[in-house]
Amino acid sequence: MAERGVKNLALLSRSGPKTKEAEDLIRELKELGVNCVVPACDITNRNMLYKTLQDLDIPPIRGCIQSSMVLQSALFSDMTHDDWVDVTACKVAGSWNLHELLPNDLAFFILLSSVQAVFGARTQANYNAVNTYMDGLAYHRVSKGLKAVSIMLGLMTTDGYLAEADHCDERELLLAQNTYHGVDTNYYHALLDYYCNPALTFSTPGDAQVTIGMKLLHVDPELDPLGTIWGRNPMFKALRRLKEMDSSNGRASNGGNRDVASLLAAAQTTEEAIEVVLKALTPRLSSTIAGMDPEEMDQAKSIQSYGVDSLQTMELRSWFLRFFRADLPTFNILGSPSLTALAITIVERSTICAKK
Repeated sequence: MAERGVKNLALLSRSGPKTKEAEDLIRELKELGVNCVVPACDITNRNMLYKTLQDLDIPPIRGCIQSSMVLQSALFSDMTHDDWVDVTACKVAGSWNLHELLPNDLAFFILLSSVQAVFGARTQANYNAVNTYMDGLAYHRVSKGLKAVSIMLGLMTTDGYLAEADHCDERELLLAQNTYHGVDTNYYHALLDYYCNPALTFSTPGDAQVTIGMKLLHVDPELDPLGTIWGRNPMFKALRRLKEMDSSNGRASNGGNRDVASLLAAAQTTEEAIEVVLKALTPRLSSTIAGMDPEEMDQAKSIQSYGVDSLQTMELRSWFLRFFRADLPTFNILGSPSLTALAITIVERSTICAKK
């Protein structure tokens, strides 16, 4: 913003600039000649936001970028009301307050949303919903003739929450799921450069939403080793690109032209059925563990030894039921002494395994 000639910035946050990084940024902006004001303000509190805006010692506001975010992850059935409110307040109440209290003649009104508003995340129903709200607010503003765009960001790899050292494992896990393109700082800045243009017009409400960072799906429909639930939804058919199958190789790990259910049903012995399960389970589990090559998976080790947590176990449980027709309690999954033992349990509980 400073490089584009901005001379006045109001950076609002609930606590104000308390970290060294924030203080360094403010100092750098001031060295560039920017009048940077950083009042502590909770934008979910309408009265506080109104007073803060009235007290700002800067010229009239010409643009807004709403980038607030809170995360509280849990399965929806385990999510508390506080978990829901903590995540939704800043993007719902906060965005609406900005919409109502800022001038109508803004050059830009940018809402930083997420692609999770499109396909969701199992343990972040609150975050999924709130980003959908931001998309709706942008649509509403444009339908009223006001400036607005909701930028549905994918996985930010060099800036923001997931770029921090404390979240590197989470970032690598998400990239390994083959759902996201990483979005770097240069691309992000180019987006802001485009949508902050005061001459940019929005002819229809559909212009108020832009989605970046989603991959076209490369899914083996037989095994679906990455378990992308949303990828099988007809609504996302345009994103799917099926893998080329190796017709000369009928291994279960590649799927061939037969799905897991067919392979299990065709197994002549329990040992063959266990082998089918292991060949499907290994790549699925490796995709859950960031950076793990399927060839490195030791079938004598337990799932717990690979650091699989309770939320990932719930995802595996759903996958077992979907592909093996085997309903396993989570304690059976985590308690299995080895991958081989887990495969045996799956075969024993699978409703599609013939009696061997």
